[in-house]
Amino acid sequence: TCVRLQTQTTPEEILSNPWHDRGFCDPDQYQAALHRCQNGYESCDLFIKAFEERASLERDYIAAIYNWSKIWQKEINESQEFGTNKKTWLAAIQAGAQAAYTHTDIVERIQNDVIDPMIAFKKQNYAKSIIHIRKIKEFEKEFENLQKPWLKLLSKINDAKESYHEKRRKLKKAEQAKKIIDSNIGATEEEKTEAQTSVNVYTKESANLRSKYEQLINEMKDLRPHYENSMKRVLDRTHEFERERLNKFKQLFNAFYNAINIQNDPYIIEMSTAFQNAIAAHDIEADIQWWNKHYGRTGGTFLGAANLPLGAQTLYGTVRLGPDTSDVEDRPALLNRYAGYHYSDTYINIFSHTHVFGAGIVDYGNVGIFPIQVDNNDNLQHMIAKRHGYRSTFKHESERIEPGAYVILPANQQQVTVYVGISFVSIEQARINLQMQTNLESFDSIREFIQQKWLNELSRFEVTAEWNLESEIKFNTALVHSMSSPTIWDESNGVYLGFDNKIYTKPEYMDHIYTDLSIWDIFRTQVPFLILHDAKRANDIVHSIMLIVEQGGYLPKWPLANGHTNCMIGSHADIILSDLIMKHEHDLHLNMTQVLEALRNVANKLQKHDSRFDPPTYIKYQYVPFDQDEYSASLTLSYAYDDWAIGNVMYAAGLIDEAQEYYNRSQWFENIFDNTKKFFCPRNSTGYILCPSSEIEYLIPFDYRYTEGDAWHYRFFVPHNTPRLVDLFGGTNFFVQELNTLFIRSRDWPTTTIPNPYYWAGNEHNLFSVWQFHYANRSDLTQLHSRWLLDHVYTIKPDGIPGNDDYGTMSAWYIFTRMGFYPLAGSFTYLIGSPAFDRITIRRNNGQCILTIIVHNNSAENIYVQRVLLNGELLSTFPFIDHINHLQCSTESSTVQLEFFMSSTPSSIPEMNSVDH
Repeated sequence: TCVRLQTQTTPEEILSNPWHDRGFCDPDQYQAALHRCQNGYESCDLFIKAFEERASLERDYIAAIYNWSKIWQKEINESQEFGTNKKTWLAAIQAGAQAAYTHTDIVERIQNDVIDPMIAFKKQNYAKSIIHIRKIKEFEKEFENLQKPWLKLLSKINDAKESYHEKRRKLKKAEQAKKIIDSNIGATEEEKTEAQTSVNVYTKESANLRSKYEQLINEMKDLRPHYENSMKRVLDRTHEFERERLNKFKQLFNAFYNAINIQNDPYIIEMSTAFQNAIAAHDIEADIQWWNKHYGRTGGTFLGAANLPLGAQTLYGTVRLGPDTSDVEDRPALLNRYAGYHYSDTYINIFSHTHVFGAGIVDYGNVGIFPIQVDNNDNLQHMIAKRHGYRSTFKHESERIEPGAYVILPANQQQVTVYVGISFVSIEQARINLQMQTNLESFDSIREFIQQKWLNELSRFEVTAEWNLESEIKFNTALVHSMSSPTIWDESNGVYLGFDNKIYTKPEYMDHIYTDLSIWDIFRTQVPFLILHDAKRANDIVHSIMLIVEQGGYLPKWPLANGHTNCMIGSHADIILSDLIMKHEHDLHLNMTQVLEALRNVANKLQKHDSRFDPPTYIKYQYVPFDQDEYSASLTLSYAYDDWAIGNVMYAAGLIDEAQEYYNRSQWFENIFDNTKKFFCPRNSTGYILCPSSEIEYLIPFDYRYTEGDAWHYRFFVPHNTPRLVDLFGGTNFFVQELNTLFIRSRDWPTTTIPNPYYWAGNEHNLFSVWQFHYANRSDLTQLHSRWLLDHVYTIKPDGIPGNDDYGTMSAWYIFTRMGFYPLAGSFTYLIGSPAFDRITIRRNNGQCILTIIVHNNSAENIYVQRVLLNGELLSTFPFIDHINHLQCSTESSTVQLEFFMSSTPSSIPEMNSVDH
């Protein structure tokens, strides 16, 4: 075939050359060139129609905005609103009306500079003769005339080939007959002569036909250069014809840009000045008070408590200064007050400077301060006898919570200002911290400084959801939670206390050292969210993990301050390392030799701070035996996921064979799958599998076979290889049925206090379950159930988070799910869900890159994604997004735009096979 144009590789080049993968000299392949020319003619019609419609919309907009301004000026003037807020409101209405005046000129420019030139171009370049476009018909005739002799020759060659092969078949048959006769003792000479003659005749005829076939082939070779060059010349003329059209489109796109550009319009300048003056006169103090919403304010009880500290904190700050509260009887916390504060309480016992953040375990609560006023009537002995000590009542109506401050109003009593310096290094370092970080400035100036830091960070996220304003409150609060942890551990001048209790200075390539790494939780959502929007900070977290290895000898499981807690299960630092390395979102500065050695050690050797149970035993049995650790089912599932992550890192390092060893180990989850009951159940060292014995036993939370869960919670926990899990279930139908049951049955559970026995939204091992429908080609069910969870499980009430936020993990789940895509931790894959906003803009990596998500036709009913555009092109990997190819933030400024088109019915677009992805 001729001119395959093998060098064309970009999508634009492929789209402009429909025959890039086949020769256009083949019979009738030139039709693609003719179709392209015909499509160009139709595109001109579409262009005219599109911009005529835009001009019509502009006219409608002018009329609508004028009526709108009249109506709302009257409404606002007659309302009870007052002061600068009323003035600014009216200015906003007037500004909208003034902006609309410019659209009369826009309509005129669109018509004169865009639509009319296209009509003229179409008339000139696509002139018709009766029913055909003259130029395209000329191209068609030229192609046909060039192909006629070529097709005739190809026909002769095909006939010659068939004749030759037919004669060869007869020759073979004659030779076989002769062989049989020759071997027959009873054959006559006459029969032998007749057989030989037949062979001779067919041999000669075959030779003649072969000669004719070869002659025609040579004739084709001689003709081919002239034929191909002639076809290429006509093709080039079609290119030139199409090039003229594309050039005209480009000119008119520029013309349209100029038509709608109103930057220097006098109406806009006048409106802008008036509106800016009105805004400048507005009192903005109330604008920060969205923080005062009660969403996630550590309500909930028992296992449904968010356990978030309430009070003053800077971004990722070590100090989380806030009240430690109690009820009337000062009863034990009962899991409600691990972070000090609970919404149901009515007493403040003390203000502590350090707290855990959303964890289901108590720690910190250091450096308590409480102001009291003692008079002669105080009965101190009575207070001590009651165990209460000094404490104060408070009401939520009097609380004011802001970035950098917690205030009980009215603050009209005697005030005392206390400056507190804290250090985990030394008393002298505490003094340095106090001086360098506060400069002993006033309370208000420090508060304003902290507020500005928060606002600067939060302003990198712009969200709009006019049909669901409550979701903006939840989203903004989730952002705050996700940016409150982990904890910055280095102090002023960069010093910090290491895991060997020695004092270090942070490396120059790190902005901060981090600790309080709730790894079992944050690897799933919070760290991937950091990688997406603040890769440098995520990179510092990974380096902090590797510094722990240097100082403590082991990959940590759950480090707090400068020590190991050994809390929870798994060696999920493996997954954090894999996540950052696979996405490669920042200049890593990682010592890969050290990383690989740490991963090998955690997967294969016993360690002092055991991230894993006895690796040699696990490797021996290829599962964790139940008679050696009762949580063996969840341990085996966790290690399989961890080994997959290690395999990813090995693969990225070029260690392909070693990577395959860990990928093989990642399949060991199959060893505890009961093929009859279709559940994961532990085995003992003899191989006996111990599944629950009754239906109710499958639904007992904190069952001894599983860590913080039951059989249903862990039934689908194979995030790294759900396609294989689908196979184990016997195929997509039964898998979808059972996974759907997990969510349908969970909806009726009345409380978060006790774990939901089906889908437990308040604990981490279930967070990925709603996204696993993708692997059975049913992403519509992910969209259905994830949207339900957003709107029913997460609320703006005090118990608005369904469980421990665990250092921002639940909040980051909410953020990803609300944005409409979710990470498979440890990989570069995201899974598409149901975005629940109209528009989100994220200035990633301090504004280096812009990610814009636009959602069309969104509403409470339109929860299904019909299609997704990536930078204007249809996303071919739906329902998956690839971080490397789609979202990676390059070293230079870049912009990524995702557009979701929503409907009330599931999409009919075929989904990409999950195995292919």
